[in-house]
Amino acid sequence: MSRHRHFVGIGGIGMSALARLLLARGERVSGCDVLETPLIARLRVEGAQIAIGHHAAHLGDADSVIVSSAIDRQNPEIVQARRLGLPIVHRGELLAELLDERDGIAICGTHGKTTTTAMTHAVLRAGGIDAGLALGGIDIALDTNAWPPAAAWFVTEADESDGSFMRLHPRIAVLTNVENDHLASDDELPALAESLAAFLAGLPRAGVAIVGLDDPRCAQLLAGLRTVRTRTFGLAVRADVRAERIRCENFKTTFDAVVDGCRLGSITLPLPGVINVRNALAALTVGGELGIPFARMAYGLETFLGVRRRFEVLFAGERMSVVDDYAHHPTAVRETIAAARAVHAGPLLVAFQPHRYTRTAYLAPDFAHALRGADAIYLAPIYAASEEPITGVDVHTVGDPLERAGGRVSYVTQVDDLVDRLIRDAPQGALVLMLGAGNISDVAAALATQLRAQVQAPV
Repeated sequence: MSRHRHFVGIGGIGMSALARLLLARGERVSGCDVLETPLIARLRVEGAQIAIGHHAAHLGDADSVIVSSAIDRQNPEIVQARRLGLPIVHRGELLAELLDERDGIAICGTHGKTTTTAMTHAVLRAGGIDAGLALGGIDIALDTNAWPPAAAWFVTEADESDGSFMRLHPRIAVLTNVENDHLASDDELPALAESLAAFLAGLPRAGVAIVGLDDPRCAQLLAGLRTVRTRTFGLAVRADVRAERIRCENFKTTFDAVVDGCRLGSITLPLPGVINVRNALAALTVGGELGIPFARMAYGLETFLGVRRRFEVLFAGERMSVVDDYAHHPTAVRETIAAARAVHAGPLLVAFQPHRYTRTAYLAPDFAHALRGADAIYLAPIYAASEEPITGVDVHTVGDPLERAGGRVSYVTQVDDLVDRLIRDAPQGALVLMLGAGNISDVAAALATQLRAQVQAPV
């Protein structure tokens, strides 16, 4: 009889990936979440039994319960699991279980994990390696966030936000960068860097640590990795795998790939910006470790369709173009705006929905600085996620310093108001970036739908 695992919060992007992998290998999967979503509907089609809402009875005859750090430990299903003596397994433990069965490739870092993971999987597929995948987003080409492995390799994101990456034991680990995304203060950064260093130092003798050399904290961390073989990537001249002659045009980026001082050829990514060049360099480095020929890796990157909500062009027209992006940290916001500037010469508008009160309070000056790169900024109320409001912290915490710095700022009362506001305000030929980790993505889709309807309407 197959195992029966119950997921509390099964609709989360990371939890749903794990559920899909278990379903693919014939396990029984049930779960619950608070809202009906397209992702949950897809999981039901794939065989999961899912209830909306939380209740002790939802456990049924489950033999273990899967949770994430976002779940309240007083959740009635967790309380019932404790009462029944069922194992309560963190999603990081389950991911480690799946990874231990394969040769793991773990992608960690503050920014770029999802795109780098998807690019790496695309490179492996192009090289004939049908690796497993657990992704923090929907790979557009695969139309899923999980892929059951046929080959020995398994590619996954390694989440630093709750320390669960320390449970993983990959053969190859990639570190993109180290910043202050999920931290309460800069005082916590050294501890995060030490944890990442320990993670890399724990790789097996046959393993390799692949580190982004352009990030100063990563460069510092390299000095302590004396017992592990390392490879570096980036734009720095000292990087083992680097890019030269970067050119951006028509939402694409072309660069020359240089490996160990040898220029191997040119690659055109179907994505804009230096941030995606760095992601591609990391994927090239992994592929090189697996012996994939450069031509195959280049093909994998050039045909890469991207990940949902990572500079996803929802609509492109003469009136305006709409891009949906998950950027919710100042560095990601700044680099996404820079990527847009590199491919669009016209007006650039940004609609931004801050994510979490703690992050907004802590990083408000950095957000204000990052958003100044846009011609006009529209700020929506903070998306709380699982947090309680903090007195004195609201969207003006970002907007006020942005206005004092000369930013052209507008506010909306509800995030849904952005559709009418942007259609009314955006000049002809504008590129509109819809940024944030909350439900602004739904608004971006609604805006694109309305613009598409206007184009199709009879004159």
